[in-house]
Amino acid sequence: MKSFRIITLAGLLLAAGLAAFSACKRESDKAAESVTEAVLESATGKDVNLEKDGEKITIETEGTKSVIDESARSWPDDFPAGVPRIEGDVQIIRVTQTDNPQLKAWSVYFEKLGKGILDDYNNELKSAGFKTMIIKMGEGGSVTGEKGDLVVTLATSDEVNVLNVHERKA
Repeated sequence: MKSFRIITLAGLLLAAGLAAFSACKRESDKAAESVTEAVLESATGKDVNLEKDGEKITIETEGTKSVIDESARSWPDDFPAGVPRIEGDVQIIRVTQTDNPQLKAWSVYFEKLGKGILDDYNNELKSAGFKTMIIKMGEGGSVTGEKGDLVVTLATSDEVNVLNVHERKA
């Protein structure tokens, strides 16, 4: 369980860093790719292959593949069926996916979510059989649910609104 949480945290940090990388201008893409590859290789101790194609970034290391799609505006096709989706008047602005031998992860980023979303999503998770914990801070916070091999976290703030889903592999 501890290694799963470490991998989850590393994945979230990687996704945040790579989201910042994706904002690089076209003329500096190659230099940014080289620097980012070097930083990731230094941090992981593994060879890293990074490719940018338009608004999609693919990063591959030994056994792990991550894709950040800045142009994604819909739910991933392989999103776990047992995880409630945030519906209604919401706009997806980016999707990241990571797959490695231990877990598969999805991060779905949204434009601003409405008030009450944490309570509403907490209730949706509970209805779907998840054991939940909610933390509120001002206008934001997070709700985390766990059921079997799934860990789901919705985090909201003025700057970021993201649904992270991690599915452990057997």
